[in-house]
Amino acid sequence: MLLIHEEVCASVNQKGLYLKADYNLFLGEVQFNVPKEPEIVTFDTPFGKFGIFICFDILFYDPAVALVVEHNVDTIVFPTAWMNLLPHLTAIEFHSAWAMGMGVNLLSANTHNTSNRMTGSGIFSPDKVVPYYYNMMNESGHLLISELGSHPRNSSSYYPITWNLYASKIKNSPSGSNIFNGHLFADEYTFTELEELHGEYSICQNDFCCHLNYTMAEKYSDEVYVFGVFDGLHIVEGEYYLQVFNLFTLKLVKNIQLWLQDDAQ
Repeated sequence: MLLIHEEVCASVNQKGLYLKADYNLFLGEVQFNVPKEPEIVTFDTPFGKFGIFICFDILFYDPAVALVVEHNVDTIVFPTAWMNLLPHLTAIEFHSAWAMGMGVNLLSANTHNTSNRMTGSGIFSPDKVVPYYYNMMNESGHLLISELGSHPRNSSSYYPITWNLYASKIKNSPSGSNIFNGHLFADEYTFTELEELHGEYSICQNDFCCHLNYTMAEKYSDEVYVFGVFDGLHIVEGEYYLQVFNLFTLKLVKNIQLWLQDDAQ
């Protein structure tokens, strides 16, 4: 028996039917068959060029990034069963950042299943604040409506940033006096403590460096802020390479141990 995790798009005039099978399956989805090669599915509409992919595909070049870089789509249709996981795999945070970084509209439709921490849908755009829905209190859904540019990268309000050029102009700042290693979601980060109310820090792991210029409104005696970076292969609940930094609020316990708060940002 062939069992496929598939997305279907049909045209309003019934002249086109577009199918897309999930290529990058999440851990444990062994019941599904996958295509031998990633499928690139696009279709043209009066309001721009569309592409489609499913759930875990968004973490990989093929087919997600390829649709934008190689096939110049304007809007992505993205159904998902996304389980929110702090600090950098929550649905609204990740999907809105992907739309902004890639310069496309992302129509993200998440399964609403609070027992599995699945919530967070949105109509994400690279150039403006857009509607989203997040609800962990109950299973009630919500209809989202938004007006978007059909060709967002051609919008006068869209200003793409050449990040590598921007980063190459930044001079390294001190790393701080309290540098330590810590594990987050099984990845070993290099952290530095933000000891002052304002300042500039640079923290590196391997050849990957991140820079922070910050100002705090206030700092409580039982809280510690840390800035951390990870550059390596993530192998828990999937396998993919990460270059990422995080900024956390930590709770000081007996002036010795640091515990990550559930509401870390």
